[in-house]
Amino acid sequence: MELGLAHYPLTDDLISAMDIVIIAIPVDNIQSIALKVLDLIKPDALVFDTGSTKHIIARAIAKHPKRGNFLLAHPIARTEYSAPGAAFLGLFNGKMNMICDTDQTRPEILNKAFRIFKKLGLQTLEMNSKSLTFHIYLTSVRLCWAKRFWIWKKTKKIFLPWPVPVLLQLSDWPKVFLIRGPHFYRK
Repeated sequence: MELGLAHYPLTDDLISAMDIVIIAIPVDNIQSIALKVLDLIKPDALVFDTGSTKHIIARAIAKHPKRGNFLLAHPIARTEYSAPGAAFLGLFNGKMNMICDTDQTRPEILNKAFRIFKKLGLQTLEMNSKSLTFHIYLTSVRLCWAKRFWIWKKTKKIFLPWPVPVLLQLSDWPKVFLIRGPHFYRK
């Protein structure tokens, strides 16, 4: 409210009256909030999130009766700063927007979302939620290792914030990836 982005606290009654609800909160909280929002919205409302990883959210809302009102979206635009204060007019212009599992979103709801994305200047691509989650993870790990390499080049000190090797179980993927250094090995 201090930034002028919200004019009053959001209540269940207000959510029920909304035509569009955008969930822009940390990814760990999206599942529970999405389910509550879907319970409250009117039949023709569009709900989309802006989180990076999608597969867990997709699984959480899969059986909801209003699943067709939800679009899994990830606009990829950022600055070196975070939080709402880092946003500026035109932030999304020309940036990528990944949308997932569009076959589960009602066509009229999807069209409403496409109109919003077009007005924001986003270039929208489709991908399934499992693939997007995996690609976001790989991108994050590569950036993490690139940063570590840069630190090593400058200081000649090894910097690892987690123990290596790390065993990562990716929900219901049939394979497990073992991470050793910057390389990925299938087990």
